Amino acid sequence: MHRRYRQPHRSRRTTRDSWGGVWPGVVKAADEKVALDRFNRSYEYDGLGDAYARFIPNEIWLAAEAKTTGEGRTIKLTKSGSDRAIGESGSGAIAAIAAGWKSPDAFTRVCSVVGT
Repeated sequence: MHRRYRQPHRSRRTTRDSWGGVWPGVVKAADEKVALDRFNRSYEYDGLGDAYARFIPNEIWLAAEAKTTGEGRTIKLTKSGSDRAIGESGSGAIAAIAAGWKSPDAFTRVCSVVGT
């Protein structure tokens, strides 16, 4: 008998787990009585667009550089793509390949493990 694949049960009220972490790729149903949550991880990671390549430098790197070390020193990240690498496995590997492809100046080195 064929069974429809379902994501593990998660609370319909939140996309955060009990430790406060966020479940990426969950789009809450507008009305849980008539629809299930959507799981968009494959759209977010498996696409060949430049969203992931823009997200890392524009969000992650800027947030890191806005912080300071425990000793109060500023955090400075390299501006050279040759000094950086991006690597992932599975769906993340596709995102890493796309990031290197779309932004070779930011991600010169790419490691893809089982990019499916």
